[in-house]
Amino acid sequence: MIRGGLVHFKLFCFSCCGLVVTCTARLSRRGHTDISILLTYVPLHYSLFLSSITIKIAKAPAAKNMSDEPDAKKPNTTAEAAAGLQTEQPADLIQYLVIRQDLAYTEQKTADDGTTISTSTPWPTGAIVAQGAHAAVAAIAEGLRIHDVSTIAYTDKKSLDTMRKCVLGAKDVAALEKICAKMEKDDVKFYRWMEQPEDVLTAVATWPRPKPMLAKYFRGLKLLG
Repeated sequence: MIRGGLVHFKLFCFSCCGLVVTCTARLSRRGHTDISILLTYVPLHYSLFLSSITIKIAKAPAAKNMSDEPDAKKPNTTAEAAAGLQTEQPADLIQYLVIRQDLAYTEQKTADDGTTISTSTPWPTGAIVAQGAHAAVAAIAEGLRIHDVSTIAYTDKKSLDTMRKCVLGAKDVAALEKICAKMEKDDVKFYRWMEQPEDVLTAVATWPRPKPMLAKYFRGLKLLG
């Protein structure tokens, strides 16, 4: 059954004797079928065979598709939304490094007899600089390993000559651990550099992030000097 439409069928059959049989069938919208048969005589030289089918279907109006209408508040696709989370430009990104200042000092204590005894040897300047370099490279490597958008932008070929770093000094290992604890609490990405074979914490480096996101964790610290 074709709803909302009308089927009209006619069959003309010309026989060799000149007798024409016309059969008409009509199917109404209510499902009723009307059939009529008509016999007609025509001359033989007009004999032929003809059939025709005519179908008319009333097309219902298409349902209104809300998605076809422009909507300024329509949400972005998943890929677009994900991309929107990282909109910072390379010029806005910075990497913070914090190195222990006490590595450059000789620790001393006073003996019972009043003399001063050195308990540690200061690290050479090159070794101290290496601690920051190790931490910075390790943090970048970790970010690139998981395809971090900010790290990729920070190390882009066009950004290499303009990358920004802030190198600060922490009083000692306790002060450095305190900074790490604050960043871990807020899930800020960073890397702890543990110098081997001593297995001591010497430096910390953040992943590249916008400065306003990181600056609050390093208030009160001064540039390493």
